[in-house]
Amino acid sequence: MGKFRLNREQFNKWLRALKSGKYKQTIGTLNDRKGYCCLGVACKVIIPKEKLQYEKDFDDEGNETKSEYLEGLLPDEQKYAPQWLVEINDDFANRSKLNKHLSTLNDEDKYSFKQIAEVLKEAYPERKKAKMSTKKVLKKKK
Repeated sequence: MGKFRLNREQFNKWLRALKSGKYKQTIGTLNDRKGYCCLGVACKVIIPKEKLQYEKDFDDEGNETKSEYLEGLLPDEQKYAPQWLVEINDDFANRSKLNKHLSTLNDEDKYSFKQIAEVLKEAYPERKKAKMSTKKVLKKKK
């Protein structure tokens, strides 16, 4: 794993989704009948709809069909997950003051999505665009 590179736009979209109240929360998997884990929400809002991978299911005749649930326990099991999303569970554990994976906060510590969004904001200050100081802007105008 090289240097972690966050996609600011996708990351902020994920934070908004976590805080939106639109998604119910579950544990132990990206998503199930109860809802999504925090990383499942990221997959749902970041990976293009047509590229999301779902668990396999079978109809009454035994024919394979697509389940309504995302495949996998973590984003690395989603073929089209961006690299930063594949790496963020471990990266967060290494950089956060909590020294825990996001999956642990979601599944074992029972953090709400809003609480997870807050600790993500603290751990990833680079999610904000760098602002030029007023002095630099004034110098450029001269």
